[in-house]
Amino acid sequence: MVSIRYRRKIALLKLLAALLFVIAGIWLIYMIPTAGFIRQILTVIAIILAFGFFGQYLFLFIYFLFKPSTEILKYDRENIYYKDQVISFKEIEKTVNGYIPRKTLPGGVPGFRFKLKNGELFEVPTYHLFMVEEFAEYDEKLEKLVLKNN
Repeated sequence: MVSIRYRRKIALLKLLAALLFVIAGIWLIYMIPTAGFIRQILTVIAIILAFGFFGQYLFLFIYFLFKPSTEILKYDRENIYYKDQVISFKEIEKTVNGYIPRKTLPGGVPGFRFKLKNGELFEVPTYHLFMVEEFAEYDEKLEKLVLKNN
């Protein structure tokens, strides 16, 4: 059985990057009174982005940094195991590229997406915990297994 795991180092680095943007948002709050009207509007927009987007990721990466297991999913020659779900490769029609929609995170999050033969989507979010090359490598391996079992 193969286990796909994220590295805590990546979660830490992305946590620090999100923290920088949140700190910049805090700094911008203090800059509002000294700015002109147009600059105040732009500053408020930047603050909303800093807290609304990067603030959410800050807490998300804190969670993944301290989560006991770094495993995202497991698979073998016949099945994919995600949380308490087991999906057979024979049930999967194809892999689907794109982001997984999330209510709180604008634009969604990357992840492994599979279109099942019954028309449903099976989605495994990865929450930006992989570097682009790593994600592409895992996605390619899973796609080959899907094609092999169809």
